[in-house]
Amino acid sequence: MIAYAGACNAVIKYSGAANLQGQVMQLASNATYSCTDMLNCSSTGELEIDSWIVSDNSPATNGLHITGDGVNLAFSGTHFHTASGGYDILVDPALTGTGSQITIIGELIRDKISVPSGYKSTAVFVSAAIDKGTNNDVSYVIDGETQIGSVENPSELAVGEGDSIVQNMFVFSYNGSTYTDNTTAARSRTGSTFPLFSAVTAGNIAYIGNSGRQFPSMKFNISGTAMAIGAGAIVLEYWNGAWTSVHFMDTLADYPYTQNDGTLLATVADHQVRIDTSILATWTTTTVNSQSGYWLRFRITSDITTSVVLERIKLSTNHTEINRDGFMESFGNGEATSNLRIGTAYLSRGAPSSYSLNVSSGISSLTRPYSEFNNSSFDGHAYVVNLEKGIDTSRAFTLQIRWAPTTNNAGNVEITFIHTTGITTGDNVDAGTITQTADTSITAVTSSTIGVLYETNFTFYVSSLFPNQNLIIEVSRDARSSNPNDTLNGGIVIFDETITVYRWRP
Repeated sequence: MIAYAGACNAVIKYSGAANLQGQVMQLASNATYSCTDMLNCSSTGELEIDSWIVSDNSPATNGLHITGDGVNLAFSGTHFHTASGGYDILVDPALTGTGSQITIIGELIRDKISVPSGYKSTAVFVSAAIDKGTNNDVSYVIDGETQIGSVENPSELAVGEGDSIVQNMFVFSYNGSTYTDNTTAARSRTGSTFPLFSAVTAGNIAYIGNSGRQFPSMKFNISGTAMAIGAGAIVLEYWNGAWTSVHFMDTLADYPYTQNDGTLLATVADHQVRIDTSILATWTTTTVNSQSGYWLRFRITSDITTSVVLERIKLSTNHTEINRDGFMESFGNGEATSNLRIGTAYLSRGAPSSYSLNVSSGISSLTRPYSEFNNSSFDGHAYVVNLEKGIDTSRAFTLQIRWAPTTNNAGNVEITFIHTTGITTGDNVDAGTITQTADTSITAVTSSTIGVLYETNFTFYVSSLFPNQNLIIEVSRDARSSNPNDTLNGGIVIFDETITVYRWRP
């Protein structure tokens, strides 16, 4: 222990080869002192101080002042409180950093660190500090190369709301008359297994909930027996005043992180089951087996073959995770949006015309082929879209269509959107048997708006779609007199089409 009260140029002036290890430097809160530097280092040697505490009373000008190259210095438990205009760490501008190695762990203020950029590039300079900042924006700053995990002990990193949790989680199974409480087993890391369902017949239900918070996904550790749905069926539901179905997506939680094709817990492995997070706005609490919380339930609607046997269940938070093998994936609000590439194959319906656009003085007379849906015609076009890896199919796809009337007339425009389910090798694409879903939207066009962009949006789900399958989308307009919903006497030109999706992995 080195204690100090008084006035000086430096509490410790460190010059030459020396070792000072395992010491505590403390200036008591009732001390009155006025120093230029708490520690002044000017030459080679080694200095290690385990704890450096400086009170708020008459602080020194500088905390650590390095005035020479070749310094080998290690601080841990550092807390500086230096005078206004001074520095927690000050390195003289003329220093090159040659032969210096500085390691500092503690509480610092970033704006009170003055280190020449050339010094950092030459010296081994590492700081890991709580940055209190001048605006009370507290953060932990690591200034130096950072490694999490090793070959011998791989580790993961969760950024955001933290890793998946079991706190306040409850798990029940229900056979139509009796609840079975699997909560303790579901929370346990090892040594206790349980079937998700009490039986495999229709009407059996598995409830998973949290008493304090909503959750965007669930992690299942499977022990020995995977789910076999066979000819049966299972739905996932949430409570919004009534039990309502919700889309979900199943992926492996470890390498190779396979995105499964609408199946549920079908292999003996760890699985992530993401849900459509649009339900969060309407997901409310209800009571299941006398326990209030936010509840999801898996319900067997038609007899399945085998119930999965589980070791553990965890509930996800909103976060991005870098797993032990370096693979990155995101959950909930941690997922980013991106645009799917469309137009890998172009198909047309009817006889859409080419249209010449004049965007600006330098971008004019641009012909957009097959883009005008004509008056008194049934025109459209379609695209074959390939689903890329990493698309979260539990969440809605959004098709944005921007178009402009080619007339100054007023009237309604009805646009129809059709999409198929996933298409893959072996499917017949010329028999008219691929399952499709259709939607329509009507937009009122005001007069004198020729060339003005309007926007039509469609949201749709393809939960059973998986990577490298194809999706066909068609956009059309039936402007024939037999369609009373489309009354615009004139054409429209399609300017742009974009499909926005959420990504669970890069």
